[in-house]
Amino acid sequence: MALRIGALGSVQPIIICLNESALSTSIALASELRGWIFPLISENIQLASDDRIIGVIDSEGQYTVNPQLSSFELEDIMSEYHGMVDDKKREAFSKINRLDNSYAKIDPNILNGRLVILCGDIVRNQLQIGAVRTLLKPHTPIDIIGVAGNIDVNAADYLRLTANKTEMFDVMTSMFEDDHYFEKNDGYTTEQRHNIAVNISQFWKPATSK
Repeated sequence: MALRIGALGSVQPIIICLNESALSTSIALASELRGWIFPLISENIQLASDDRIIGVIDSEGQYTVNPQLSSFELEDIMSEYHGMVDDKKREAFSKINRLDNSYAKIDPNILNGRLVILCGDIVRNQLQIGAVRTLLKPHTPIDIIGVAGNIDVNAADYLRLTANKTEMFDVMTSMFEDDHYFEKNDGYTTEQRHNIAVNISQFWKPATSK
């Protein structure tokens, strides 16, 4: 994947890991490109009585409506369940604050003036891409590159709208369970992957001499 992105010179990119399943890929990419990892920690907002995901909330408390919901669907849900949705947001944000302790706190202002790479391994929908758009809205990266392994066709279109350049290995109209795409486990526990991500500069490959 790093080869497809191309040479970045002396630029140290910020790699936004779209979800937990993409952490190993983000680590490999950051090691190759000598970049830093910004994990997008988020929780979906969903009601027990409805199988649709209404939106997603991130570690900054920013809420993003599911881009795949029509304005009519959203209005219908909110008119009937507004209070319940607000309760779910508070619950989700509280859960994120507990999970967030596994990473060092990262100031989103580091995204300003930097090359940002959005990294997804298996991307099934537009949710996390939408959350990234919300995250990036007040910031000014110099460029945005989107990379994905296996990605849903609608999510691929949304990634192209979000990034100035994209590299996607397989754009799919239907997708299998995650296990189908991995030949074997990478051998690291979740905690070990988190520790590597936090200390990623220790795992950078040596710079190539000119």
